[in-house]
Amino acid sequence: MPTRNVMGTLFADSVRMLAERELTCLRGGASRTTPGTRSRPTSASIEVRGISDTDLQLRISHGLSQPAEAGAAYQTVGFLTRLLQHCGAAEVEHALTSASWDSDPHTTLQMT
Repeated sequence: MPTRNVMGTLFADSVRMLAERELTCLRGGASRTTPGTRSRPTSASIEVRGISDTDLQLRISHGLSQPAEAGAAYQTVGFLTRLLQHCGAAEVEHALTSASWDSDPHTTLQMT
């Protein structure tokens, strides 16, 4: 079983890799749409603001309308929660400390 330090590093690498892959898809580098449909360009980003063995802080922006942005942010929370659990985290807590759909400039996710 990996130590917390190794798990933290593996998780950090996974988050960065997934964020880069997601951005590549959203910027048109790879297709995520059904063949024959059009996708509009977005300015999506997932920025790792801070990470340690026990904490993670992300700034999330999917470049969507307010209701869609809220749904996408909660989907991101669920995905990252399962990823942490899969890496061995027993209890994952999260909080959206700011929300762009609620008149904040950015959506910020804090996980412990």
